[in-house]
Amino acid sequence: MTMQNNNSTLTEPIGKLIGRHFLEASALCLTIISILAYGSGMSWYQGWYDIAGVPVEYFPRGVHEVIRVGLLNDTPWLWSLVAVICAFNYFSIISLLGAWTRMYNAKRRRRAVADAAKAERRVLGLAARRNGPANKKWHGLGRRGNGLSTSKIVIKAGRIRRREVTENILAIMMSLLVLVISLGSYTFAVPLFSGLAEQEGRRNYLGTYAATTGNFPKSIESLPQYADKIKELGCKYAGGLKNYGAMVVDEKHKSAYILQASGSTFLLLSKDGLTLKSFGDSNFMLMESAERPRASFLKDCP
Repeated sequence: MTMQNNNSTLTEPIGKLIGRHFLEASALCLTIISILAYGSGMSWYQGWYDIAGVPVEYFPRGVHEVIRVGLLNDTPWLWSLVAVICAFNYFSIISLLGAWTRMYNAKRRRRAVADAAKAERRVLGLAARRNGPANKKWHGLGRRGNGLSTSKIVIKAGRIRRREVTENILAIMMSLLVLVISLGSYTFAVPLFSGLAEQEGRRNYLGTYAATTGNFPKSIESLPQYADKIKELGCKYAGGLKNYGAMVVDEKHKSAYILQASGSTFLLLSKDGLTLKSFGDSNFMLMESAERPRASFLKDCP
């Protein structure tokens, strides 16, 4: 006797469903990641400019540069995980609703077939019952009788015999568990990661300042946690000096690094400290300097 599955076309696995909507899911995730990366990058620059005593709006940064800095922080990765989980749950719920509807309709059809077979048995004799069309249809539904059982061929291939609704519910429960853990962690991690990004901006500026001048700026007096780390930060960030151009900035041939520039306004760092210099609307020329200002203690760095 062949088993007939009245609902042979089951909902496609959630992985294939997401695969069919890969572009939509990717666009959503990339948008969220970019927004968060931009916010994280601006926090980094806010910390850098804050400790430098220069308004963050004075030297505009390109969006791509801000996003690049933000991606180096960990916050966007956490949000991208949340976005993926939310998208996964969205498609899983759609799949679950479809599977539940099919199961409900299949059970309703089963009840109709069972009622017809029961009525047929009342009017047929014992010998004729087995050959009645309604009873044949009833037996054809199989042991579970609702047409939603996993086929024997798939079971032999190694797949666990589970109903489609159960598979979707398990997937949603597992993803919700990950989502709860992620959101719980993020509640405590937002101040941590945002604070770390800003702190790293501060440390980067202080390390660059110390590696150039051998001292900390006067504003560091309000940040006692850095007071005894001049050499430590200077040695750590000395390698970053190669990213700045050293220019002759006055008639005394004083050399300074160009930390930031916007139009004819330059933020310069020399051995004497930080200088904000504007050339106005007049023509000006900066020449590269052979001398690169460096603190004397850098020669003792490991």
